[in-house]
Amino acid sequence: MLRKDARNIYILAGILLSFFALSGCIPSTAPQKKQPPTFFPPAPSLPRYQFLRSFNGSADFAKKASGLAAFIGVRGRKGFVFKKPYGVAMQNDILYVCDSMNTVFTFNLAKRIFAPLSGAQGMGKLVEPLNIALDKKGNKYVVDPARSQVLKYDKHDFFVKSYSNPDNWKPVAVAVYGSNLFVVDGTHNKGRVQVFDIQSGNVIDSIGNSGEENTRLRIPVDIAFDQEGYMYVVDMGRFQVVKYDRDGHYRGYLGSAGSSFGHFGRPKGIAIDHDGRIYVADAAFNNVQVFAANGQVLTAFGNLPLDKPGSMNLPAGVAINYDSVDYFKQYAAPGFQIQYLIIVANQFHPYSAINVYGFGKMTGKTYPSDQELLDKYMRELRRKNGAAE
Repeated sequence: MLRKDARNIYILAGILLSFFALSGCIPSTAPQKKQPPTFFPPAPSLPRYQFLRSFNGSADFAKKASGLAAFIGVRGRKGFVFKKPYGVAMQNDILYVCDSMNTVFTFNLAKRIFAPLSGAQGMGKLVEPLNIALDKKGNKYVVDPARSQVLKYDKHDFFVKSYSNPDNWKPVAVAVYGSNLFVVDGTHNKGRVQVFDIQSGNVIDSIGNSGEENTRLRIPVDIAFDQEGYMYVVDMGRFQVVKYDRDGHYRGYLGSAGSSFGHFGRPKGIAIDHDGRIYVADAAFNNVQVFAANGQVLTAFGNLPLDKPGSMNLPAGVAINYDSVDYFKQYAAPGFQIQYLIIVANQFHPYSAINVYGFGKMTGKTYPSDQELLDKYMRELRRKNGAAE
């Protein structure tokens, strides 16, 4: 559960920052000015994260948008730029961006095409696309609180069906696990996760709105599953990430309200890598905090001046991708081996709407494991606390 003294967390996180890294630039096929890599932490510490590139809109791709894009106003003298990007996801070399004031847009990295989601018209028209989830078959599930629905599109982007709730609700995020759809209801102080059977569309469970007060959700805003099937819900009302199993049993939380590392001001998006590292975007701190699988804070990145590559401004959605690393290797610093990508949507960034970062290691360098780092710094923390006493 990770509830620690704020001072101790601040000290621990400060030490940890000297061992992790990140860098910045912008991902598209259009040529961009070469800039020195931005790492977190900066040299001489061992880099862990590098900012690679950013997306802002249609100008980031060499090819023009489709006729449908022109019809809905994507084209323009200077090209389309995002108005308010929020949710992001990537699969099969395609990046999906929920522009909450427009529609869902796709960046096809292989074909170098930028276009709106073709099925988002007629019955499938989106009003306020906020977040998106993808299943293994290529189906897309988009939450639209303005429509009070989750809309499903198939692997060809055709509209299939919508999921609704007979109760008053505010769907704000979605995740797929097995044969079920987990939809976050962000209704103020009545938050919950509604579980739908994907095939029938029926609600089969409700999580987070019953039991002891300290196990309930207040204002949930996003959701993610780890490799073991545990569900993590970002709760902006609790200033925490709350952990449940798939049956809805409360398993603990991480974080709390505060301004130091390991605390949250306005938590938004969440993503979890294959090793259990938990990434949480915070719109108050303009960063993404990284937690170990056991919930211990590791580091944070992105809080830079807006004119600096890799900076964030009101970050919302976070996604992790292992399959499209090859498209971004050209932006990696010499010797930096990217293991996977972290994609972050910035709601109001004048230069970088969608940032892509690489998690990796420098060739020939020996990196301690997360657990080794934690053990070492806990010993150091105890030593310092003993000296202070």
